[in-house]
Amino acid sequence: MSSQFQINSTYKPKSFNKVAISEPPQERFAFNFSFLTPDKQYNLKGNQVEKKTRLKLLDKIYSLSQKDMIDLLSHDDKYNGLEKIPESEIKKLRIHPIFRKTRYKACDDDFWVFQLSKQGRVIGKKYKNIFYIMSIDTKFNQYNHGS
Repeated sequence: MSSQFQINSTYKPKSFNKVAISEPPQERFAFNFSFLTPDKQYNLKGNQVEKKTRLKLLDKIYSLSQKDMIDLLSHDDKYNGLEKIPESEIKKLRIHPIFRKTRYKACDDDFWVFQLSKQGRVIGKKYKNIFYIMSIDTKFNQYNHGS
């Protein structure tokens, strides 16, 4: 017995051969100097930060701003990434009063540090993709982290 009814379908299978998988966009840090500590020993106003250290700072910020945040935050090498330091470990850091009033609570609990080779280290707070530079420690005396 044959059927007299014929079913016509408008369904057309889609081809998956041309599917493009794109990389997620990179998220990079923006660096902010607005809230450097008022302590002249650890900011750019005092004579403590030499010209070669200023140039190294600029070079390092340029280098860090070219890399993805995930790479920087998960790097094992403290000279090429960012290192998390508990707030209780940081000594001698006078936080800018306006920063404390307006942004401090929104930032991550810990401080983040990046190295300027043997010339110093930069201590800051992170909020999303903004790295607030709080202090430039050229004497390596704001916290003890071994060597």
